[in-house]
Amino acid sequence: MDLLDQLPFVTTRIEATTTNGGLTIGTGFFFAFSRENNNYIPLLITNRHVLKNGSNIIIRITQASLDKPKIGQWITISIKLSNENVVYHPDQTVDLAAVLLDPSIKSTTGPLYIPYMNKSHIATDEEMKHINILHDIIMVGYPDGIMDTVNNLPVFRKGITATNPSIDYNGNRHFLIDATCFPGSSGSPIMSYEDDITHGVDGSITIGPKNKQIKLIGIQSETFTHNSSGKIVPVEIPTQIIPGTITPIPNNLGIVVKASCILDLEPLIPR
Repeated sequence: MDLLDQLPFVTTRIEATTTNGGLTIGTGFFFAFSRENNNYIPLLITNRHVLKNGSNIIIRITQASLDKPKIGQWITISIKLSNENVVYHPDQTVDLAAVLLDPSIKSTTGPLYIPYMNKSHIATDEEMKHINILHDIIMVGYPDGIMDTVNNLPVFRKGITATNPSIDYNGNRHFLIDATCFPGSSGSPIMSYEDDITHGVDGSITIGPKNKQIKLIGIQSETFTHNSSGKIVPVEIPTQIIPGTITPIPNNLGIVVKASCILDLEPLIPR
């Protein structure tokens, strides 16, 4: 499978129990840093604000057979959050965190289908320079908590970059996308997508049915909304989904943490 085929299994819905007993919903995706002797460190990447008030999270992982996903067969894993298994980005302005998945996944019975993303999937600085405004993006996650609960599959949405991803928006390690971001979208991976057209780092363009290039360029974090007075303000995408409540109106502009920020977590991961 190529990365596009694996994307439905790269993410998982995060159901977090807060310290006061509430329930919040977010998105996480599987990522691994390699270590010597072909070892790797399995992680769940998400937003800081998805985990910051959580005491426990529940995720679902599809089971595997002969290295292929068993659609409709999955297990539920409960992880107690602590200082030992949660790593936050050292910069408080970067809405990013990682949960160490060992030993939670090793204690399960039977093989799991977890296609981890890794550093090779993150767009390099040079590649980011060639991902300009109005570039197609894919967001994979669980808006409003919606998912295929029978088959344990996420929802795909498509949008475009609204600012140049290689430029720090407002001086922060962010860029904007034009895509509606609802509660539950927090932590969704944002992938650049080129269907049939590939832009090379040297400026070349290749056209052909097999030239699909997908790169991880960011993690969904905040959205701009109109508040009760009509003022446009950036807010963290809420993680609580409360039926019947009136929420600020999003204006379809999302704030995305640059994927390169994930690399800052590597030296903080315990060996």
